[in-house]
Formats: sequence, structure tokens, C-alpha cells
Amino acid sequence: MKKFVYVFDLDGTLIKNMAFKYAYRKLPTVLKLDISPDEFSEMFINTYYELVKQGRLKEAFNWDFIIESILNRFGKTYSKDLFLELMIDGLKKNLIEVLDEAHEVLSLIKKMGHLIIVFTNGYRKYQLPVLRRTRLIDYVDILLTADDLEKLKPHAEAFEKIFDIAKEYDKSQMIFVGDHPYYDIYGALNAGLGKIFWRTNFYRSGEYTVKEVADYIIKYANDRYDLSLDLTPFYNRKIIIINKLTELLNMRMLMRFDV
Repeated sequence: MKKFVYVFDLDGTLIKNMAFKYAYRKLPTVLKLDISPDEFSEMFINTYYELVKQGRLKEAFNWDFIIESILNRFGKTYSKDLFLELMIDGLKKNLIEVLDEAHEVLSLIKKMGHLIIVFTNGYRKYQLPVLRRTRLIDYVDILLTADDLEKLKPHAEAFEKIFDIAKEYDKSQMIFVGDHPYYDIYGALNAGLGKIFWRTNFYRSGEYTVKEVADYIIKYANDRYDLSLDLTPFYNRKIIIINKLTELLNMRMLMRFDV
């Protein structure tokens, strides 16, 4: 049997991490700020969006950096790893959900002898506790985080890291699975990956050309990040949309990529 590299995004693809939101909403109380959790949440999210718009992705996914930036406005200092402590507290409260029978899917992929890479823009100190808590770490051969990357998804340079560490495989043996229209799908197209699975409920499962889904991806990036994307070079490329991870196990899906 031909061996493949399965490259998975983490948040929104394999898990839903409610502990993340729990942490940043808890911060104003812990830090005794004269601001409501809703107000702090808005500042947190807006700071993230602004950093993405500026192209400062390494900082946009650095939650300590975002919190420090906010606290500077209040003249407050920040104890590093407080966010991490609160997030882990949220994980202990089971504010984490494993999506779509991910255990069963990853377990079967592993048993078939394929390589599993988790590829995330998050930093390792936040992502490892999530993988350990959910025990998804048991199936992961390689974890690639922001710590390992000079540029984050959707930059092609981020995906080059995968090609470097899995040199015995070529791009035709790499299967990418992600949920985010900009970071994951646009990024995978930009990097030249040919087997792209988009986990989303916006479209029904099936095979699509990029041209058929381009308007949604372009609008998503523009509405959230004020970014203008040109997808015309990829119009004839194929994307397989899945509504559940279990659809990855349907070999007919893979056969559409002429595997």
C-alpha cells in the first residue's frame, strides 16, 4: 500500500478548544481590571485581527504578546504564562471537544502506516496541553507549531517545513486537512499541495473546483482581515470538502485525486 503524509490543522479541524475563550474571559477578573469580560474579549480579538491585518502573524498567535499589549493601556504588568495557567484550568474543566471521532480516524490512519503531522499556527506551549488532554498526541508523529516556523500559514514558507521534514515523501503523497479558509485552504493552495480536504459545514461534502468556492474564501479574508486574495491561478484545482473527519476514510474521496 502506498504511504501518505496526513497533515492536520488542530483547532477547528481535530478539536474545539473552549478553554481558550475561558482563559481570556477570566483574565480581567484575575488581573483585577476595571473592565468586563465582554469588553476585554473584544479588545483581545480586535488586537488579534489588527496584527493579522498588519501581517504580524507570529505576534497575532502569541497570546502573551496580545495580553501585554492590552495591559499596557491600563498601566498594568503581566506575569507570563498566566494565560497558559488559565487555559489549562479550562482544560481540566473539560472545556475541550474532540471533533468527529478524531480518535478513530487518526488511529486507523496510524494503523495503516501513514505519517501524521499536526501543523498549527499556535505555539507549542498552548498546543501540547491540548493534545495531551485529548490524548490525540498518541497518534501524532510530528507536531509543527509557530515555534518551528519563520512564517506562519498561509505563507508557502510555512508549508515548506513539512516538505523538509518529510523528504522521503513528495507532494503527491501529502494529504492536507484543515478548516480555516485563509490560513489552511488558501495556504495549502499557495504551497502547491494537490490533495486538500476542507472540513467545513458551509458547503455539502463533495468535490469542488477552487473557482466554485473562491468567492467564499475571498470574502472571508476580506471581511475579517481586510485582505484581498487572488485565487484565479488556482481556479481549476480541486478541493474535497468534508463535513466530518470520518469521510477521510472513504477511499473514493482519495481516488478523486487519482491516488
